[in-house]
Amino acid sequence: QGVLSDMELHATDAFKLILENDAWICIRPSGTEPKIKIAVCASSRKAAEDQLKLIKTGFQPVQ
Repeated sequence: QGVLSDMELHATDAFKLILENDAWICIRPSGTEPKIKIAVCASSRKAAEDQLKLIKTGFQPVQ
């Protein structure tokens, strides 16, 4: 079982998930704004939009 802990992220840090069919998702903090940047690459625009929608469901706005 893994352990979760707080960690400091630098603007150059990113999480890249390699998917099937040469698709990938990259999530990283913005270097200039308090937001997260998400980049998606897939075999079609529809596939990329579907992946982005799925990823965004895991995030909640900070209030």
